[in-house]
Amino acid sequence: MCDIIYLLRSIINNLKIGTKLVEGGKVYTIYRINEEKADGKTRRIICYKPHYSNISNNTVICSLPENNLTEANVRQPISAKELKEIIEGLSGKSRYLELDAIEAKLILESNSIYETAEIIKRCWREKSENEEGFTKTKRDILELAIDKIVEEVALVGGTSLDTARLTITKALS
Repeated sequence: MCDIIYLLRSIINNLKIGTKLVEGGKVYTIYRINEEKADGKTRRIICYKPHYSNISNNTVICSLPENNLTEANVRQPISAKELKEIIEGLSGKSRYLELDAIEAKLILESNSIYETAEIIKRCWREKSENEEGFTKTKRDILELAIDKIVEEVALVGGTSLDTARLTITKALS
């Protein structure tokens, strides 16, 4: 566990302008890094904005002290190799049959693409096995889970958001 925390901190401490970050399933780009001095210590403030902007978020900008990024559950995107594994894994069997909506919503807050992909697999499998019994809540969870990974899939895969969504649904079928 200490090795993982050290690795995360070392990755976060090498941030520069143009670096991509993932927070809550959304991809952001660092556009400015400010340095502030307080109590004789210098701390870096990371300023970032949505990488895929649209009408609803084109004026959004965020800032956070660099040492708080891991605590705020902000991470860097996965690698292309990891993306390939996730896409291939979407076509496999899920670990659990029944999906608990409350558990799924908690997992979706974790900002983990791996756990989100597992939720997508579970929802998709449940939907395909019992279309009539697939509730609106579970349909909403499936859509939310896909929305949570589509930007990262597009970024890492070098495609558009629509192509990334299509890649995800093709892998599930």
